[in-house]
Amino acid sequence: MHNGCAWRASQLGEMLREHAAKDAGKKKVTYNEVVLDVHALVRTYPGGIEAFTYSESGGCGRDTSSHSQSKMQHRAHDAARDFRAVYGVAVPVLALDIDSSTPFQADVEVDP
Repeated sequence: MHNGCAWRASQLGEMLREHAAKDAGKKKVTYNEVVLDVHALVRTYPGGIEAFTYSESGGCGRDTSSHSQSKMQHRAHDAARDFRAVYGVAVPVLALDIDSSTPFQADVEVDP
């Protein structure tokens, strides 16, 4: 257990496992923060962008109605299309369901 201390980049998997274990316990985890090295992102841009995501499970005060989720889904697909048009790089859109044992699923956009 790290007890709120910073994790090294090489410990990302361990940090996520601990976070998931705490979340599965009696006390829900209400906060987690990941700090990115923006210089590394800029050096690899646009290749450092691996996917666009949207939440299927709501949370954090988000509206979980089907209309709201559809809106988030379409925004993610719009961003992926714009990214491909500008940079010539196609990246997937992933639906994130934090309540699933497989939280990221490839998403295929449905017609609005």
